[in-house]
Amino acid sequence: MSVSAVKNAPLSSVLNTFSQPGFKKWKGRSPLNVINPFENLQLRQRMPKCLIVGFAKCGTYALKSFLSLHPNLICAENETQFFSRFYFKGFAWYKRQMPFSSEHQITVEKTPSYAESKLALQRIHAFNSSIKLIVIVRDPVTRLQSSYAHFLARNKDPKLNFTFREWCGDNESIIHKIDYYSHLVNIYGLFDRDQVLVLSEEDLEADPFGVMQQVARFVGLKTAFTKDVFVFNSRKGFYCINTNNSKYKDVTTHIKTDPITGCLKKSKGRSHPNVDKSFLRHLASIALPHNENLFHIINKRFPWTTVEYFETMNS
Repeated sequence: MSVSAVKNAPLSSVLNTFSQPGFKKWKGRSPLNVINPFENLQLRQRMPKCLIVGFAKCGTYALKSFLSLHPNLICAENETQFFSRFYFKGFAWYKRQMPFSSEHQITVEKTPSYAESKLALQRIHAFNSSIKLIVIVRDPVTRLQSSYAHFLARNKDPKLNFTFREWCGDNESIIHKIDYYSHLVNIYGLFDRDQVLVLSEEDLEADPFGVMQQVARFVGLKTAFTKDVFVFNSRKGFYCINTNNSKYKDVTTHIKTDPITGCLKKSKGRSHPNVDKSFLRHLASIALPHNENLFHIINKRFPWTTVEYFETMNS
């Protein structure tokens, strides 16, 4: 993007152009050094005020991508894993991973593994005890299938060609994979409830606009776009970003979408493997008490798979 083009572009497009670390066009310089019209915006890399801390294969990428549609929310491109893996690199390094933003924007960072690490949560609390945390969960039975599909897509070693049942492991291993409750206990043990927003992947898939409204209220912002920013794709079976909406161009510099459909990259929405229904019923029975504990602690219920569902199928 040339300087003249930047001067004539909408502010949101300018910010998105400079939003990610390592932008080489300007050799690491802030756009303040080259664009006089925006000097008063004080564009710089800022620490996040909101973190998406969990959980993997629960729609965290879609959530982050959709949040980027809001002009006052700006998201780090990559999962920094700072509080879990790279804490030793220091806060100066962490700040350099953040996008350029104005003083009116809230920076968001997503690393789904944070919720599963008590140490990471303690480090986050020490960093900013008033930070906002977003947790997104998903029907555990569906999430296990999604995680397995992800494993198959990434695994090229024939020695690791496990069946779904083998990959799930014994009951203890299954519980480790599906238990959200114990991690929420750790989160609520450190952070006030009004600092934590728990969402579901199912709600995000069925009503992304409604979920975006929830997040905006949670971080203290007004809704900045209308429902038509999303369009339902009947072939995919879920909502995508409307390519005809003016907001679409503002986010394509830093999220990966199909330019024709506006849907997220191909790895999102993989087909799940065919699994024996009796084993799925077994998984649902294991998940049930942990789901109930979760619903109790968050004071909210989600219509997830139950044992009765499979009994109805067999009747």
